[in-house]
Amino acid sequence: MATFNVSFLNPALKKAGGGSGVGLLADQLTILENNLAKDGYLSPGDYDILVEKAREIQMGNSLTADQRSNYDVKISNYEKAKDLAKIENSDDIEKMNKILNSESAEDVMVAGNNPIEFLNGRVASIQAKLNDLSETITRRTAAGDDTVDYYNEYNATLQ
Repeated sequence: MATFNVSFLNPALKKAGGGSGVGLLADQLTILENNLAKDGYLSPGDYDILVEKAREIQMGNSLTADQRSNYDVKISNYEKAKDLAKIENSDDIEKMNKILNSESAEDVMVAGNNPIEFLNGRVASIQAKLNDLSETITRRTAAGDDTVDYYNEYNATLQ
């Protein structure tokens, strides 16, 4: 029995310009970035997800050397933005306190029935805050910026 190619009748089956799907991969990365930023903010963890996805796309066999280089640039930009987000978070005392309170609520839900685990979680959270404050004080002192608020917050956290 003879078969006929009638794919030309369905425009959805036609290939558009013979592309390799590279644009689709870039679009997927952009869509992922937009989904992660729905709250108006990309956290350092969000950047980790974006870097992982960009590396996954980059390692695909369908990319040219030029396209791989473009993904190297994207990955570099995501890593830079992640570092800046970390610095921004550690410089904002109010945000630090919100994170600490949020972690406290999580500790209660996760380890409310285990006082030792709860206390270990609280100690880890407070130690992380002290480390962030210490790094901020060091960085701001080196830049010649005012560090009084950070010293006060550090001392208050110690108490």
